[in-house]
Amino acid sequence: MSIPEDKIAKLRSFGYTEVEGRFLYLVATHSGYFTLGQFLDFAHAKSGKRNARLVEKMFTPPAQERVYLLRFAGSTSISSTT
Repeated sequence: MSIPEDKIAKLRSFGYTEVEGRFLYLVATHSGYFTLGQFLDFAHAKSGKRNARLVEKMFTPPAQERVYLLRFAGSTSISSTT
């Protein structure tokens, strides 16, 4: 799947890594829901700091980021803090 670089750049501007941005783009353009296991598989990582940082970013984002993610995903399912 080809992911538009401008979408990844926008997510990176919010502090997400390249891998996190690519994963979140896929999540946002599909169901809007994901498990940490899916992220770890996508990132080829083990449970630990990497997934803890993603969860922290997702649950404590700045208001501007929440609005962008909601518009990006087209639903409220990607952010539980709205």
